[in-house]
Amino acid sequence: MDDNGLFLATMIQGSARALAAGAVLRQLGGPPGAEVESFGEWTQEAETRLHYLAAALAAGRPALFLDHVDWLRLAYASRELPPAMLERHLASLREELLEKLPGPVSRPAGEVLEQAVALAGRATEPMEIAFTGPLADRAKEYVTHVLEGRRDEALKVVEDAVDGGADVWHVYSHVVGAAQGAIGRMWQMGELHVAEEHLASRIAEHVLDRLAARLPAPQPNGRRVLVSTVQGETHDIGARVVSDRLRSVGWNAMFLGASTPAEDLASAVRDFRADLLALSMNLGLHVITLSETIARVRELLGDEAVPVLVGGRPFAIVDDLWRVVGADACATSSHDAVAAAERAVLSTSRDG
Repeated sequence: MDDNGLFLATMIQGSARALAAGAVLRQLGGPPGAEVESFGEWTQEAETRLHYLAAALAAGRPALFLDHVDWLRLAYASRELPPAMLERHLASLREELLEKLPGPVSRPAGEVLEQAVALAGRATEPMEIAFTGPLADRAKEYVTHVLEGRRDEALKVVEDAVDGGADVWHVYSHVVGAAQGAIGRMWQMGELHVAEEHLASRIAEHVLDRLAARLPAPQPNGRRVLVSTVQGETHDIGARVVSDRLRSVGWNAMFLGASTPAEDLASAVRDFRADLLALSMNLGLHVITLSETIARVRELLGDEAVPVLVGGRPFAIVDDLWRVVGADACATSSHDAVAAAERAVLSTSRDG
C-alpha cells in the first residue's frame, strides 16, 4: 500500500462524517429547512463516497474510485436523474476537502475528485438488461423464476440444461453467473429492493449446491485451500464458485463463506493445514482491510504462512492491485483461479 496514501486515508476517514455534512451543506446551498430527510440521505451518500475515495488513495490507485463513480453515473442515468446532480455532489466534496483539510492531504484527494467530476458529466445511455451467449434463453428464464421467488423452478432450469447436454461449467457461467450479473444491474438501476437481492443470492446458493453435485469426482491432488471473502465483504457467490472450481480439479476446497476476520483465517489455515488461502473482494471499498488482513495472517502464522490468492472485480480494474495488497497471486475468474493457485503454491515451494 502507499504510505502517503494511507495517511491521507486515515485523515479522511477520521473526519468523514463532518466532511460529508459540510459537503452536503454546500450541495444543498445552506442549512436544511423542511428537507431534513434529504439532508440525512445525502450526508450518508457523501460519507460513503469519502470511504471509497480513502480506499483508492490508500492503494495509490485512483481508478478504484473512478470505477465507483462510473457505477454511480450509470445508476443515475438509469434512474433518469440529471448528470449535474452527481457532478454537484462530487464537486461539493472536493470543495469541502480542499477547504477543511491541510494542503498535503487535500490536494491529492482534490485531484482525484476533479477527475471524478469530469467523469460524472459524461453523457451515457441508461442500461439495458440483455442476455447473450450460448444459454441466453435459459438465463432469462432462470432470472424470471428467481425474481418471482420460485426456487424450485429456477433449479429445474439449470438441471434441464445439464440434462440436455450443457457443460456444467457453462451452466455455472452462462446461466447462474449471467443471472447474477443481470440482477446486479437491476439493483444498480433501482429496480430491485434489498429483500429481492438477498432472495436471489440465497436461491443462487441452493442452485450452486445442486450443480456442484453434478461435477465429476476428481483425482485428489493432496492440497487444501481455504476460500473466503475479506472481512466486511458480504458478496460471496464468486468466492463460492472459485471454491467449487478448485474442488473440481482435485483441491480439498473449504469454503468459509463471507467476511472472515484475519485471526480466524490464521487459525483455520493452521488447524486445517491449508496450502493456500484464497480471499475475494468485490468492492474496492475493502482494499485497506484486505491488505491489513493479509499482513495480519502472515504475522500470526509466521513460518507457517501460506501463499495468498486474491480475486474479485477490483483486480480486473487495476491489474497490479494484487501486488499492492501484498498477495502472492491473482485471478479474475474461477477458470483463471486454477492456474493461479498452482502457480502460487509452486512458487512458494521453490522460494522455500
